[in-house]
Amino acid sequence: MSDDDSLFLSNRPDSSGTITLDGALKDANDLNAVVSIYCSADESANTFTVTGTNASGTTITEQITGARAIDDDSLFTLGNPGSAGAISLNGSLSGVGVNNINAAVTIFSSADESGNIFTVTGTNSDGTIIKEQITGKTANNTAEGTKKFKTITSITTSITPSGNIKIGTVANTAVGSTKFTTISSISSTVRPGGNINIGTVGHNDINDDDSLVQLTNFSSVPFQ
Repeated sequence: MSDDDSLFLSNRPDSSGTITLDGALKDANDLNAVVSIYCSADESANTFTVTGTNASGTTITEQITGARAIDDDSLFTLGNPGSAGAISLNGSLSGVGVNNINAAVTIFSSADESGNIFTVTGTNSDGTIIKEQITGKTANNTAEGTKKFKTITSITTSITPSGNIKIGTVANTAVGSTKFTTISSISSTVRPGGNINIGTVGHNDINDDDSLVQLTNFSSVPFQ
């Protein structure tokens, strides 16, 4: 289960520095969760530092790099698959072992693909198998899916593409890898370029993306 606005309601912080946490889980002592950061703009140059404790009570810190907006050929580089059915994915995120994509899928069409249905199959953050059907766009336009995939196992077309296509990802959420039992502070190195949400993944098996911050109230504290 996921909830994408329960840690930090979508807003752009006024500055960099320490975030004043005021969400539902700010004082929780049993999070057992990793931190997720949704980015509406390209935050790949921004580092978010999370400090708290682990299950043993030891103070731990994790630095999470913000997500980048779009990589338009991360699954399939520009070309024509040549036939209907399964596409042989060849992008940088298509290899075996890529299991933390956390992205929606984009499909660029050089010709009119408005009559073509692209079916994406993979898993979500809970490991559940999910599918999404994305209708292609007219020439020189990009279709964007709405489901977020952690892994992608296949992409198929309903008919042979009329021209070259590119398949990429919108990786708008960065997810940490360290589990926190408590969180004492979160800070950013620079002011985010757009709205962000900050949340947790794993608290009682729920992905709750704005449970730590509900109102953006940042203080300008130098990052160290």
